[in-house]
Amino acid sequence: MKIFFMTIFACLFLINSDVMAFGASLDEMYRDIVKNENEGRLPLYVRKGVEIKPHEYKSREDVIKRRQDEERMLSIYNQRKVKLRYKLRKQAEWKQIIKNVMNNRVSPFEMREIERRVNNKDKEAIEIYAWMKANGVGCGKDLMRSWKLYKQGAMLGIKRADENAKAVYKSMSTYQRQLLR
Repeated sequence: MKIFFMTIFACLFLINSDVMAFGASLDEMYRDIVKNENEGRLPLYVRKGVEIKPHEYKSREDVIKRRQDEERMLSIYNQRKVKLRYKLRKQAEWKQIIKNVMNNRVSPFEMREIERRVNNKDKEAIEIYAWMKANGVGCGKDLMRSWKLYKQGAMLGIKRADENAKAVYKSMSTYQRQLLR
């Protein structure tokens, strides 16, 4: 029985003389390997007697341009990754700054970051800095500056900034109120 199956198996493969390995003959596999090694072109010693279709093989300039495009795209991708990492790191640092403000442990570096964000009209930073100035947290108590910051925040659309400005105004002395006008 074993011999019978072996003879049938051998006959099936011997009938088809083009034994295919992965759907390609040995010649095609060899040509593919040589093409990959030579930037998509077959050298003359392989092309001998074979009709070459011009659209099959790219010129050296096309290969170089494709590589440059790939490198540029990779560079853009890497730049986006770096920017995203930087942005996430800055967000984490900002959250830590807010925690430090609430715990009354503001360093000069954090104070500088808050002031930088206030100058860039960051709503959250304006509100926090106004609160810090009103309560003297991390800096000297300055009700006039706090009132101005709350008014600026109200113009930017911060909720309850007007109410906070009124509360700060009420806690000012008459002299400070006169200076605001």
